[in-house]
Amino acid sequence: MNNSENSNTNVPPKWRAWLHIGMGIVYLLFAAMVYSAKTFATIKLSPTAVYGMAGILVAYGIFRLWRGIADIKIINSQ
Repeated sequence: MNNSENSNTNVPPKWRAWLHIGMGIVYLLFAAMVYSAKTFATIKLSPTAVYGMAGILVAYGIFRLWRGIADIKIINSQ
């Protein structure tokens, strides 16, 4: 369901913007946890795998934060 089907406007719901920000923070925390743990259960991860997984989580976390902030700017401008 897109925004126009939800409320007959092009304004994204404010709760969705805050959800993006909250999930962005969660992904950044997961990235920090992966970087600091360096193990997956009993499997020792190579530095390449740790940096790769942490990098992907950081990139997606930043994207979610950016998307939430952009939605809030749209909401506040209207």
